[in-house]
This record gives sequence, structure tokens and C-alpha cells, in this order.
Amino acid sequence: MRGDERDVIEDIIRLEEQQCVFSELKICVGYLMGVMKIISWNVRGLGSDGKVAAINRLVKLHGVNVCFLRETKLEEVSGDLVRRIWGDDNFEFRFAAAVGRSGGLITIWDKSCFMLKKDFCALHLIVVGGNWCSEGWEGVLINVYAPNLLREQKIFWEEMLEAR
Repeated sequence: MRGDERDVIEDIIRLEEQQCVFSELKICVGYLMGVMKIISWNVRGLGSDGKVAAINRLVKLHGVNVCFLRETKLEEVSGDLVRRIWGDDNFEFRFAAAVGRSGGLITIWDKSCFMLKKDFCALHLIVVGGNWCSEGWEGVLINVYAPNLLREQKIFWEEMLEAR
């Protein structure tokens, strides 16, 4: 889907009203193990109130437990911004800062569903490990924004190895 930001947000609202699949918007709403609801979205910048509101609507509509946002283009992420995305105070989050106008990741989760034990943040990834409370499942959630350039891919793979 292409167009200016207002057009994209209006398209999101239209698709929500039609209860359509979000693949047109490159938004993945997934279900892991039948109990974990995850949204993953390359937001292409998170500087506008309209985009924050659109993400908040998706989180509420799907009862999301985990939200992966990529290409936020934000160097700093505040708790207030994440609260506006999530809609309440029942969250924890980690972020990886953008470098200039490139990259940036945010991982948000419902703190009553996932208990953090360890985390690792780097330029191109956020790794959070912990327990999925209702199921007793222990595992790792990874939010990745992999680079295209070969020299940057080498750095990315070194970061991945460090995360182990």
C-alpha cells in the first residue's frame, strides 16, 4: 500500500472496518501456540500521532500480547509514547534506537502475560527471553530488522551470535 501517511491511515481504518487480512499493509497478526497474539509491522516512521493511533487500534482490535515495530526512525522512545501505542500501563518494552533516519525497533509486551528474565538490544535486533505466564512456556521473542548491504549484514550476524 502506498501513498501519503493520511491515505495509509485511512486505508488501515477501512480495512479494520471490513475485518480484512492485513497482509496488504505488510502487517502480520499471528498466533503462536494458540495463546500468544503478536503484531509485527514495519511502520516506516513513527513520528505522527495518526500512526500511533492506528497501531493502538490494531492492538485493541486483536487483543495483542506482543507488538514488534520496525523502522521506527526514532532515536529515543519514551514510556509515554509506548503507553499511547499500547493503550494502558500494563506493558513492558525494549527499544533499539534508529541511526539517523534509518532503523529503529520497539518490542512491547503485556507484562501480565510474559515475564521478562533477560534481554539483549543491538542495532538490528531486540531479544527478550522469559516465561509465558498462562502456559508455563519459556522462550525467546526476537524482533529483527535485517540490513540489505553486505557489510552491514556481517555486523548483523555478529550481533546475532553475541545474543546467544
